[in-house]
Amino acid sequence: MGFDIYRVIVGDRHWVLDWALTAVLTDPDGDRRPIRFDCLDVVTLDDNGLVERKDTFIDLPQAQAALTAAAAAAGSRGRS
Repeated sequence: MGFDIYRVIVGDRHWVLDWALTAVLTDPDGDRRPIRFDCLDVVTLDDNGLVERKDTFIDLPQAQAALTAAAAAAGSRGRS
């Protein structure tokens, strides 16, 4: 599993990380299927600069499409 970071936005009491999750799934036959989908972390800080809250948002339709495509490719292997 890996991460591609696009940008980081920093404010006085928050930061935002715009990134993508990347991975390679291996099916039971050993075939490898790369996937990726975009994510966003929003982190708020308290008065001492410590993390007060962290929320992660994923592009769910993009993640579902990536996982569905990988599963379909694995399922169609060997079919004629």
